[in-house]
Amino acid sequence: MSDEIRNGGPLIRGLPARDAVAGGRRLLGRARETEALLAVLDGLGSAGGRAIALVGEPGIGKSALVFTAAAHARAAGVRVAAAQGQYEIAAALPGFRPLLDDNCDVREQVARGGAAVVVLDDVHQLAADQIPGLERMIHAAATGPLLCLLAYRQRQLSPAIAAVLSRATSAGLLEVWQLGALSREEAAELLGELPGVNRFAGVNRFDEAHRFDETYRLDGAHRFDGAHRFDELYRESLGNPQYLRILAADGEAIAEAGTAVLGELAALDDAALAAVQAAAVLGEPFHPELLAAVAGLEPAETMRALDTLTGLDLLRPAERAPQLVLRHRAVAEVVHQRLEPSRRLTLHRRAAAALAERAAPIARRAHHVARAADPGAPEHVTTLIAAARNALHTSPTTSAEYLSAALSLLREGEDHWHEARVLLARTRLLTGDADESRALLDALRDAAQDAGGRDAPDPSAVLAALTGREREIARLAGTGLTSGEIAGTLVLSVRTVDGHLGRIYRKLGVANRASLTRALLTEAPGAG
Repeated sequence: MSDEIRNGGPLIRGLPARDAVAGGRRLLGRARETEALLAVLDGLGSAGGRAIALVGEPGIGKSALVFTAAAHARAAGVRVAAAQGQYEIAAALPGFRPLLDDNCDVREQVARGGAAVVVLDDVHQLAADQIPGLERMIHAAATGPLLCLLAYRQRQLSPAIAAVLSRATSAGLLEVWQLGALSREEAAELLGELPGVNRFAGVNRFDEAHRFDETYRLDGAHRFDGAHRFDELYRESLGNPQYLRILAADGEAIAEAGTAVLGELAALDDAALAAVQAAAVLGEPFHPELLAAVAGLEPAETMRALDTLTGLDLLRPAERAPQLVLRHRAVAEVVHQRLEPSRRLTLHRRAAAALAERAAPIARRAHHVARAADPGAPEHVTTLIAAARNALHTSPTTSAEYLSAALSLLREGEDHWHEARVLLARTRLLTGDADESRALLDALRDAAQDAGGRDAPDPSAVLAALTGREREIARLAGTGLTSGEIAGTLVLSVRTVDGHLGRIYRKLGVANRASLTRALLTEAPGAG
């Protein structure tokens, strides 16, 4: 929610945050909404009852909020009855039958015992025969000291349930509170208190400029400051606390953070589960035909599975019709992480093959090849190296990932081995790891000396005639960096770098960068 609760709810600007503690757990990021609900509870006896529906995206915090309010009510001695979808959780009202039973007179139960709270989570999952009971419960809140708290996903409401809620809202019997994104401050607090997410230790030290002192490693190589990483997470999660937890987690922590997502998969049949797994592996909008190829399903069962997944709001239409996509990348992360290794390998190989058949861009194919590289498929090596070249300057981290996968398929001295090692050295330099880049180049030089005989000169001898700055520039140029890249790395002008290169070529008797690279690896001074 932003600064107001819509559709009849109270305005909640500037309220002091009451300590939102329920059942020993503190609810992070919803202080204003909790304060508003507690104010409703405080006035329940004197102001009469109310029916309030919390609505929002999956994972936005609806359930946590209603059950936090219920815990506060219990702590205050108020009777609470709760149900989740079709299933009753707790019935604390004396003689209280299942909440939506045809024979249950809610008003009578309330009148007999005073103030009460009824919580109905996942209203969208109600069975058809329970819908009249929902309407009776909303009406009962208007006649006595009863707080009726509902939570549901708008996209999954059946027409019959939507009609009941619409009538109640129009009649002024139901207030609809839309839960929106966490604020940046709330998101920072949440990340700072996540167990097992050490790279965000201290993230809750959120200052006015949204800057953090820590630095974090992103995707294994590039280093970003804490502010950059936080901005990326907040933007991609859309301020959704569940998505924020998942995207901030690593390894097994992803599954723990995504427990609710895994719960959504529990009732899927085999075809629907195969489809959602394939969608997670693709990780991007897809046509049904592509999904069928990756999932290994027939067209008819694929369409049935897609209907099921769309109805459950696991899949949504993409911007480009008729494509579909998982509702958020966080869902894909959870599903992908839970795949068995053999299943993950199979799906990525199917994806790579299906995309190759459709002449998809090499970057899309390389993503899957890198995760399922096959030593018996020579084309996998060439695909990875070509994709690494394409990504070298725009995403050196991705380029390094592709090259590492390619090198895992190659033995020293085989075709493309030397090329992949030189490119990997360049990625390390571009990502700020100059020491590893130098170590890779030294290893290549040693290999070249072994292949050419022990009389092959050391590059240090080749560079002896150069000044310190010239040696530095020569080594960088030998990795294939452009003059602009060298200038950026050494904080020089391009003209200065070109001037140094001209002198280097003359001193070493070489004509161009290719000759310089050979000289550094295998040639003697003066070789052309």
